[in-house]
Amino acid sequence: MKITGFKVTKDNGNQKKRIKSNSEKVFVITFFVLFASLILTQILLAAPSTRKFLVKDVEFEGSPIGVVENLYSEGELELELQNIQKDENLNVLINGDEVAAFSSKSMVLKVRDGDVIEIDGTGANSSAVIKITKSSNNIENNCVGKIFTVGSELKNLFRVKISEALIEN
Repeated sequence: MKITGFKVTKDNGNQKKRIKSNSEKVFVITFFVLFASLILTQILLAAPSTRKFLVKDVEFEGSPIGVVENLYSEGELELELQNIQKDENLNVLINGDEVAAFSSKSMVLKVRDGDVIEIDGTGANSSAVIKITKSSNNIENNCVGKIFTVGSELKNLFRVKISEALIEN
């Protein structure tokens, strides 16, 4: 006959596994909390209304180059409808962006070097005859007096060329 005895002690292996499991849980929870706070901070910094409260040096930051308008000299063009008084559906596009509609017989446009002037008559009630009546002195195109007929289409007029496009300080 064989007698065996068992010694009853605490199992240290289970405790180590439990500690490892708990530390992993703490690590994962900490990671997600920090990641969520990072995302929230980025969202708050992207909004201009909350950015001014979070950043004290906001007045020293620059603005995007697309917003700065004083880097390039501007010219002016005056467009006039010849055959009708007005047509709200006749739009003027500069570089593909709608900037004005013919709500009156004539309009003045501010243009820069390289701008493409187009007329969108797709929604217009009838065809329109448009004449360029005036331009500023710095516009090199000989466009004054040119007449364009626009039906229900997108009509490309011309590309603006301005002399001395960069302002010299």
